[in-house]
Amino acid sequence: MKKYIFLLLTTVFFAGCKPEPEPCECNLQNILEVSFQLQKDGQNLDIQEEFKADSLGMIVQKMRFYLSHMSIHNTNNYDVQLSEVSIVDLEEPSLATFQYLADEGGYDAIKFSVGLDAAQNGQDPATFPLEHPLSTYYNMYWGWAALYKFMEFQGKANPSGVIGNPNEVAFSYHPGANDFYKTYSIPVSFTITSTKPTIVIKIDYDTIFNGSAGSVDVLTENQSHTTPADYSIAERIIFNFGESLSAVVL
Repeated sequence: MKKYIFLLLTTVFFAGCKPEPEPCECNLQNILEVSFQLQKDGQNLDIQEEFKADSLGMIVQKMRFYLSHMSIHNTNNYDVQLSEVSIVDLEEPSLATFQYLADEGGYDAIKFSVGLDAAQNGQDPATFPLEHPLSTYYNMYWGWAALYKFMEFQGKANPSGVIGNPNEVAFSYHPGANDFYKTYSIPVSFTITSTKPTIVIKIDYDTIFNGSAGSVDVLTENQSHTTPADYSIAERIIFNFGESLSAVVL
């Protein structure tokens, strides 16, 4: 059974300076659903599903990542916070679709940061209950020196075009550094009423490897754990990943 995470929202953040919006007397009684979906050429991709990327046979075996300070922007110029930190795991349905309570009205953007802010990244995972996204349960903590992984993106590529043939290459990208933390505002228009809207955050596979941060050759640049030797690969992957995100409403 698909499980949902319900977060009672108690804090409203205000954006903009001119004019200063009035405080909102929010009645958080309506449900908003947010889900995450990997895509290639506009088609949905499942974890463990084989596909073609140019001439390469490909399979994504793991994709999970942190998003922090998620909110939605109301057209009356205030933000409604949805969560402080979430871990998204495309292989686990309960961590790929979330439900929140939100104020009814019109909205024009969803905002979040990819990764963890410096304060979150400096936390000790042992101090959190297991169900918390920053706990030891998710095994996303490297240690006191390197702190948290912001993302795990793993799979296989085969130049023959078929997964399982000889010369297969495993790729594994684990970016994580305070400098990789970045905030995004994704335009998407929707209205929250008693009818539940669903925002789908689409993750474009091709952009992850060929975004404006620079291309990554999956056959020759297939490993990065954010060490000095492979820092540039991690940097390109995480910033291209942020660029790959877009939103639609169902």
